[in-house]
Amino acid sequence: MFFAGYYYCYIRRAYFSQSIGSCPATISYKKWNNLNGPVFTIDKNRVSLIRYENGTQDAFTPATADISVVEPLSSQDLFILGKTDASKHYRKYKGAGAGTLITGLASPVLGLIPAVITSSTAPKHSNLNYPNEELMQKADYYEGYTKKAKKIKQGKVWMNWGIAFGVNLVAAIVIATGQ
Repeated sequence: MFFAGYYYCYIRRAYFSQSIGSCPATISYKKWNNLNGPVFTIDKNRVSLIRYENGTQDAFTPATADISVVEPLSSQDLFILGKTDASKHYRKYKGAGAGTLITGLASPVLGLIPAVITSSTAPKHSNLNYPNEELMQKADYYEGYTKKAKKIKQGKVWMNWGIAFGVNLVAAIVIATGQ
């Protein structure tokens, strides 16, 4: 991922070339969504960070204080970036999940009530924990982030209801076979 200003460009591989004569060092890369496409090259001093698919990263100190925009992301790229960031940063589903688990432990049928209610509502804006305010103001990024956050919340809520149901089922079996 290149970071320059507030624009990102995901890459899966980066190749560094040495300075040849008076040419500045460059970074060659392919766009993540077109790995069979053309190779793009950018001056190394225009890049402050590359984050690789496996989570490692290389940071650079730009030669000048002016960091130029590498490339604005398309609507699809913003949507995907929103989903990726939600996977990394959205963690405030715990209240909905815990409420479902506790109620479900008391009664799996009663546990369905908070499970259905909390999984059908989108996370509150204050709970989203998004990493960048400017990106969140872009409609496509916002849509990707909030859709993924809701999906994460739904998964955790229903997982907790399933745990409560399983505990109740095992308890009922133990009680029934113990008599």
